[in-house]
Amino acid sequence: MAEGISFQIKRVFNADRGLVFAAWTQAELMGRWLAPGDMLVTSVNFEAKLGGRYRIEMGRAEGSAKCQSSAVAGTIKNIVANDLVWFTWGWPSDSTPETLLMVDFHDVSGGTEVSLTQTGFAEQERCDQHRAGWLACFDKLESLISIQDLSGPTGIVEKHFTKLVPLAASCARAFDAVATIEGVRNWWTPLVSGSEGEGGEIVLGFEGLEEHIRLRIDAARPPFFLQWACIEHTGLSDWANTRMTFELRSISPGRTELYFEHVGLTPELECYGHCRLGWDRFLSSLKDYIEHGHGKPFRSVQQQQTMQPMGR
Repeated sequence: MAEGISFQIKRVFNADRGLVFAAWTQAELMGRWLAPGDMLVTSVNFEAKLGGRYRIEMGRAEGSAKCQSSAVAGTIKNIVANDLVWFTWGWPSDSTPETLLMVDFHDVSGGTEVSLTQTGFAEQERCDQHRAGWLACFDKLESLISIQDLSGPTGIVEKHFTKLVPLAASCARAFDAVATIEGVRNWWTPLVSGSEGEGGEIVLGFEGLEEHIRLRIDAARPPFFLQWACIEHTGLSDWANTRMTFELRSISPGRTELYFEHVGLTPELECYGHCRLGWDRFLSSLKDYIEHGHGKPFRSVQQQQTMQPMGR
């Protein structure tokens, strides 16, 4: 591979070197940041070994004026745990030459310095585009690291509630279940009203209970990403200003992973234990609805002991 045109970026992340290295080599973590701007990772396969192959697929919201999806793939050329990972970087959909991406990790005051060098570009414009893309990705990585707790035995413990849900369905089917009023009625509560789409609001009521939840739709990028912001929960004030995200990634035809986060729902909150059980219950209901067409939404006051609206 010719030397060609290159660039280098360095940034310090406030985290243990092992965690930062994991974010570059573990597919589950890579899928949460390794796509620039409004793009989202829809699929990751990464063999973290010398000679291993990888492929990362990315997608945009439907209706975007830019390309809807793309993929990058290559081979691991050098890897040393917590020290470095170097791999070729190529776009199978076009004829541009492969480049070499060299990522090195160093302990520094304040955390871990990541030094990224990408070399082998034939054109300066292409080089500049990649540099801008990596800067945007680094911003996402910084956000991801900021919501990690390094006190766990693996060094990767979420500060807020998260759950990974495997689904025997397409991304489109799963997205409709969480992003439409009709879908939410079938897995959370039948009493849902409001407007769909970014900027809209939905209100959830619960039969037999004098309380409701009001959610604003901050992002809706079919079929990969949905984010709600809680404006009001009349039963649980702790929910105010928390966010719920549904991130969908295609694993293979007919198989999808849902990565759910409730950012702001932390173990320090009094309601955390009950809310965790509530989300376990309703995400299971969501899975049943997506895969079989029948969920187990909250339906009556008699079910309150086993099907809490969320946390009480």
